[in-house]
Amino acid sequence: MAVAWVQERALLLILSVLSVLLVTLYTSASVTWLQKDVHFIAARAPPFALSSHWTTARQLGVGNVTSVRWDLSLWDYCLTTHVGANATSVCSMWKEACREADLQHSTVCGAMGSLQTLAFLSLSLSIIGLYIGYRSVTSEKPLVLPLLCLAIRAVQVGLEAGALLEVTSLVPPSALFPYGLDLDKGPFYCFANVCCSAAVFASALFVFLRTSGPHRHEYILFNTVEEIEN
Repeated sequence: MAVAWVQERALLLILSVLSVLLVTLYTSASVTWLQKDVHFIAARAPPFALSSHWTTARQLGVGNVTSVRWDLSLWDYCLTTHVGANATSVCSMWKEACREADLQHSTVCGAMGSLQTLAFLSLSLSIIGLYIGYRSVTSEKPLVLPLLCLAIRAVQVGLEAGALLEVTSLVPPSALFPYGLDLDKGPFYCFANVCCSAAVFASALFVFLRTSGPHRHEYILFNTVEEIEN
């Protein structure tokens, strides 16, 4: 029984640390959530459609482009073009790109803004959940703390499920991305953290059941000499 209790507390703490690492990973600017690499004949003009309104696209000069790559992270929008063996890449922050192109109310800009908000909330909940998980492990009677950990992880799973639904809505072809987009590493890290948060939820539930169980009666079989004299 004691070994299982130690294992459950250790598992709760390890999974809480792993959750913080996963959220930090997929919220970083170096991890792309969506990407698309399109190759076409050099003599054919690339079908940028409405993306020609974007400042980043206008800066590249798309006359004889042989391939185009879009990379979308939570913070940056990057467009890379290849003209023969030469490659040119331009990146800009989402807020700047949407403001300069007057696309604040577009579907893409709205979705990326929602993803940024959900990612920030998820990161905050992971850090708070790690602290509460640590207190649940170190406290002798953590009756309320495991319940708080359960609530935090339930909310976090809901937030990240919403983020996954939001990012999948950008995959089909649209006016800005006529070829559609492909999921990259970010959504998979996010899904991994959903599984991790669910595991933390289960661990916190076991910890709560252990701490809220019936108190074990203790019996004194022998008294010491000092206790008898007192």
